[in-house]
Amino acid sequence: MFYRSLKSIRTGLVIGSVTTLIVIPFALLFGVIAGYYGGIADDIIQYVYSIFASIPSVLLIVSFMLLIEVGETVGDMAWKADRRLLSLCVIMGLTTWTGLCRLIRGKR
Repeated sequence: MFYRSLKSIRTGLVIGSVTTLIVIPFALLFGVIAGYYGGIADDIIQYVYSIFASIPSVLLIVSFMLLIEVGETVGDMAWKADRRLLSLCVIMGLTTWTGLCRLIRGKR
């Protein structure tokens, strides 16, 4: 029971930290560009994050995970699990940067 608890804590920490490390650079870059320059850059970035925010994130995550799972071959089970976990973190990072970007843009 203790081992399972440690594994679940590890999974939560990995997902939270890797996703955050992916979200922050995207949100900072696009939010600062949109807030500082304004004009056409603001319109383009606002259009992009409105599109990402309008798609349900769970649907997007599941569809990307299914696409990634199709290309997997037979291999070591632990490596496949770690690869799926990393893929999940990347997908969650790429789909959840919109809220922070909008917040940073609004602070201009």
